[in-house]
Amino acid sequence: MRFSEAIRLGSMGTIQLYGKLKHHELRDNKFEVVGTCVIGAALHAIDADLPEAGVFARIGYYWPIANIQEWCPCQSRQSQECDVGHRHTAPLGAIVLRLNDVHHWNRERIAQWVEKMETVHPLYAGSKLIDERTHDDVTELATV
Repeated sequence: MRFSEAIRLGSMGTIQLYGKLKHHELRDNKFEVVGTCVIGAALHAIDADLPEAGVFARIGYYWPIANIQEWCPCQSRQSQECDVGHRHTAPLGAIVLRLNDVHHWNRERIAQWVEKMETVHPLYAGSKLIDERTHDDVTELATV
């Protein structure tokens, strides 16, 4: 599942959060996810229950495109600065968080931008979940 697809799928039926990965509420004697940020939505889609601490370092494992260096899409071509003063490239995953928490883009808009980046960086667009990795994938990762 692509990062953009996971964002869309995990966003269904949850409210958007800012500055927090997920929010759970007790319903029918079980905790359910009722709100997510953009990263929380993607992780919710693949049923990955990661702690907030260190989650950014782990999303690149599920979606390698999150590690690609990109410019914030809010940056002006003339000033090379987005409207909140960012002047540098950053990992796509960090930009996604910035678009959610700082720029307050909705998750669908973020998913649309990520989908564009998936076409720009096709080698990094796909993902393999842990249970889908083959012996060759693991061996290849170990030799890099």
